[in-house]
Amino acid sequence: MAQCRKNKGLTQEEVGVMIGVQKAMVSKVENGLCVNFGTVNRIAEALGVEPIVALKSKKKADKNLIDYVMTVIVEFARRHDLTIREASNYIRRFKGIDFLTEFLRCGTHTFF
Repeated sequence: MAQCRKNKGLTQEEVGVMIGVQKAMVSKVENGLCVNFGTVNRIAEALGVEPIVALKSKKKADKNLIDYVMTVIVEFARRHDLTIREASNYIRRFKGIDFLTEFLRCGTHTFF
């Protein structure tokens, strides 16, 4: 989409104004960071192109890392009397910094 926009001589800001979103949202769509299909469709329509969205993982997840993260979330939930969902939401909301610092200080886990 970025190339189509540039070929039409439009900036991200101009496309954003055309469809009622901020420049940052246009940038996210162009860089594959937004999967809001409504926004993708509106940008494509504004540019007069067919939207093509390729859904693929940028990086394969390491099973050991996934197992470790799940162990950490379960342990965090247990220590703080939370459900798994509550623990996961807490870690996501606060980017895990407080928890990971606490978890590492306890010395109960080794990395890989």
